[in-house]
Amino acid sequence: MNIKPLNWEKRDWWIAYTPAGHNGYISIAFEQDKYWPIWNCSLPGYDTLQEAMDQGQLFHNRYVENFVSQYIG
Repeated sequence: MNIKPLNWEKRDWWIAYTPAGHNGYISIAFEQDKYWPIWNCSLPGYDTLQEAMDQGQLFHNRYVENFVSQYIG
């Protein structure tokens, strides 16, 4: 399945709009020299922003794939 990449926007944190997020988006904060994926507190802080964004993309992709398989077939 070809899923469009998330578009991350820089604000006080990084945010990407996705139906997978509780409020319609997921975000990444930078604190204590780590990038923290706010949508899942069980994930570790990452050394690079790209690592955290990759986890966000994976989260988004899984949501889309599950939605399609459940509702569209």
